[in-house]
Formats: sequence, structure tokens, C-alpha cells
Amino acid sequence: GAHLVLVLGHTECGAVKGAIDGVKLGNLTALLAARNRRLGPAALEQGTAPDWAVIASEESHYCTARAVQVMGGGRAGLVTVPTDARFKLRPELLPAALAEAHRRGRRPFAVVASACSTSTGSYDDIGAIADFCAQHGLWLHVDGAHGAAAAFCPELRERLAGIERADSAVVDFHKLLLNPALATAVLFRQPGDAWAAFNQEAQYLFDPSAEEPWW
Repeated sequence: GAHLVLVLGHTECGAVKGAIDGVKLGNLTALLAARNRRLGPAALEQGTAPDWAVIASEESHYCTARAVQVMGGGRAGLVTVPTDARFKLRPELLPAALAEAHRRGRRPFAVVASACSTSTGSYDDIGAIADFCAQHGLWLHVDGAHGAAAAFCPELRERLAGIERADSAVVDFHKLLLNPALATAVLFRQPGDAWAAFNQEAQYLFDPSAEEPWW
């Protein structure tokens, strides 16, 4: 039931190789949508005070921290959760992460699950994380850049159990799918959620007389 709404890519060259690629922009796009959906339309219209947070594994890709900083949350805007011996986020420690965010005076609006982590190839327990998010009204984003393509493999797709409950996810075509071009897909469970990240007027892009929204 996921909706593909955006494909991002770039050409790598010289010293900037990997500095701004599709997955970094993809995760930022998803978290922008999450922030604007969970914190309300004022976040897009008026900006936000630095009183929000994102929760993620301590093994999450560094672009998660970068996205939080780009959105104005600073380093304190990312609350990390310890991992187990296999470098998977420990779901039982999510309540402690939520309490830590509140101790910092922050309102978490999203949890990022890794599927899989870049450095260790570890798949977080997406189902357990989804339960926590549902209980606390948090957006669930899955960073599946490296491993979400396992969904196409019957022997491995169980590692992604629960991803259908995610509000957003990203997958890179140039990793497990072996696409020679850099490309990232950003997917949203609700098609209109993409509009939460890019809600603006541009007559040369969007037809205001169209019966259906562009998505």
C-alpha cells in the first residue's frame, strides 16, 4: 500500500563524493513531512522552536543526525537508543529515550528504524518499534537505503516484518538492486503526506484547476 512519490539522485565527483546523495535527501524529506504532520501546519508556515526531537538507534546512519541539524534541531534534537549485541535497536529502551527527550525539554515526533544499518547490516525490529510509535503517536520512518530491497527476496523479506506499518521509508536502487545510477525512492504510506514536506504554490508545476491533488 505504499506510494512512491519521489526519486532523488545526483552525480558524484571529486571531494564532494557522497556529501549530498539521494538517501540523505530522502531521509531529510521524510523527516520534514513527519515534522510538519506531527507538529502541525505552523511548522511549515512559521518554522519551529528547537523544542522537538527525533529518536533513532545509536547505529543509525549519520544522515539522520544531519537531517535533524538541517531542520534546526541541533545535536540535542537527536536522542539515540542503545543497541544489543547484534547492533539492533533495543525496543525495550524506547521509553527511556522518550523520557530523555522530555528531560531535554523536547517533544519527539518520529522514530527512525534502520533496515539495515550501514556499518553492521543489522535490521531493527520494525514491528516492535511500530508498536511503540502507535502507542505514543509518533511517526515511524524506516531508513531502508541499504536493505529494504530484501523485500523482493522471499528468503530475506522477514527481516522487514512490520515495514508496512511505517509512515515513510527510503530505499536506494544503487545498493542491493545494483542500479548503476545513484537513485533513492521516498515512499509514504499515505500519499498526501508528501505534500506535508513540499506544500507551496508554483503555478508552472501544479495546476490549481485539477480535480485531484498532484499526488
